[in-house]
Amino acid sequence: MIRAILVTPVWQDDPSANEVKDRAKEIFSGSEFRRSKSLIERFVDWLAERLGGQPTPDGFQQNGWLNVVIWTVLIALAIGLVSFIIWLIVKRKPRAKRLKTSPELVVERDRSHSEWADEASQLEASGDWKGAIRCRYRELVAVLVQRRLVESVPGRTTGELRQDLSASHPAVAREFSEATLLFELPWYGHLDTGPAENAAFKQLAERVLAAAPELVDAP
Repeated sequence: MIRAILVTPVWQDDPSANEVKDRAKEIFSGSEFRRSKSLIERFVDWLAERLGGQPTPDGFQQNGWLNVVIWTVLIALAIGLVSFIIWLIVKRKPRAKRLKTSPELVVERDRSHSEWADEASQLEASGDWKGAIRCRYRELVAVLVQRRLVESVPGRTTGELRQDLSASHPAVAREFSEATLLFELPWYGHLDTGPAENAAFKQLAERVLAAAPELVDAP
């Protein structure tokens, strides 16, 4: 700016408006007054050079088809970035939410509650507490099916079983829900389980069965 001022001519008479305007335009067209290009404009220029185009002073290309190619590439990159961010968010989704999307099918007709109880005892003896609590839960469900307190439909989920028992015998709905949670946490939430959780489950199951008699058809 100092250089531009030093070389400014001195008018003997008052300059005209046009002379002032022209001189001002000349001064402010210098490199020290030019706006630096943004990161996007620099990228566009770089991409244009790779594609054989010539960038204009304002950072945009004179070739129409080249503009289309450049903006297509930019849009594709933006879409790719957004997709990657969404993928990261979904991948890091809390385990508690995953539990709702992957319920295990718990009603089976081909095994009795005593068979589930025998398998549970074997797993408890071997220290497989995760497998044991799964069998204990299936044992409980098999008894409730036998007593017609839950639907005898293969493929019932834990959420549907909760709804069944809340409708048929709401007095034990809370205990059954707590027992179901002890089963869900290690299987769907991938949390550790052991003898303490196994003992707590058995107590809850006993309360449910003690307070939930078999339904009897009206005469």
